[in-house]
Amino acid sequence: MSAYWFARLDPSKKNSAFAPVSPVGWFVTFALAAALAVFVTVVLDAGGSPLMQVVGIAAGVLMGIGVFILSVRDKVDPERSLADYKGRAGS
Repeated sequence: MSAYWFARLDPSKKNSAFAPVSPVGWFVTFALAAALAVFVTVVLDAGGSPLMQVVGIAAGVLMGIGVFILSVRDKVDPERSLADYKGRAGS
């Protein structure tokens, strides 16, 4: 069993809440948390130089990209074959 990048429901275990998380998933999760901290501190703070506001906006964009990847990644399971999806679509 391979570790998923991010915590999500594990379809192979009925009583398991989450699949194991790989080190890459932890790194990306903490990077998104750091980007959120920069975004909140810089952009939502009324003060700050224009350069720091650009840095904060860039952090917000990175968060958006990360959230998009997280939302799309759970839609398709790479371990499942295309035939399984075609068979399930007909039912």
